[in-house]
Amino acid sequence: DRLKRYRGDLVGTGARLLGPQPELVPVLKTSEQGSGAAPSVGFTLEFEVQGAVGTVDADAVLRAWREGLGLVPLIGGGWAEVPRGFLDQHGAKVADLLAARAASGALANHALPRLAELCDALHVGRPPQLEKLKPLIEGFESLPPAVLPEGLTATLRPYQLQGVAWLQFLQRAGLGGVLADDMGLGK
Repeated sequence: DRLKRYRGDLVGTGARLLGPQPELVPVLKTSEQGSGAAPSVGFTLEFEVQGAVGTVDADAVLRAWREGLGLVPLIGGGWAEVPRGFLDQHGAKVADLLAARAASGALANHALPRLAELCDALHVGRPPQLEKLKPLIEGFESLPPAVLPEGLTATLRPYQLQGVAWLQFLQRAGLGGVLADDMGLGK
């Protein structure tokens, strides 16, 4: 912060390390992880140095932001300002996503709605695997109608149909859940 007000010249290595800090721009990339009937979504988030070659790991940027630091070290030397505006608005999402990411980069299914929010904020296309979570991501106005098993002879009440629709939705989305209610209501 003091260097910004300094009116003298910086020369040599000091100019490179302490000169005007470049701006960091978040770059989100998604990928399909695994194969089979239920592939998972992987993601990476890095901060690129605008106008130069270089990146900073999202964990390092997030750590600097949480600690209230103004600068984050660049890989290969130098410093960049922590992108406070972006992190003040999206830092909680980034933290949630990083915590829900496995070592392979695959994201836990429960965190996919947060990934959709971050994709939208960064104007990155959502991965096709998020289509199965569309009701959750878009405000959960309604569930797809329940498909009752063949041979079911019972007539379900509206709340029972809603429960079946909810469980079927969770199954298709690869999410876990518990349907619970008071005893004696015909679950």
